[in-house]
Amino acid sequence: MLKITVRNADPKFAEFNGKTFWTVFLKENDPQTEKAFRIRFFQSITTEGKIVVKDGIDSRFGKPSPWLYKCRSALS
Repeated sequence: MLKITVRNADPKFAEFNGKTFWTVFLKENDPQTEKAFRIRFFQSITTEGKIVVKDGIDSRFGKPSPWLYKCRSALS
């Protein structure tokens, strides 16, 4: 697990633009490649207390947060 504090500064994220989050990521090796890794949001809460992701479930959609994969190098 990786715990970080993030400030969002992207207007594409509408209601979350300019907000600060306390976030916990899960990181693991990609079981398909065993070389690259993947991460996903496990917890994400704004500093105002709004829960965005809890226990890996995105509260806006009621679905698990997606796995995000490391991109391969542009030179490979």
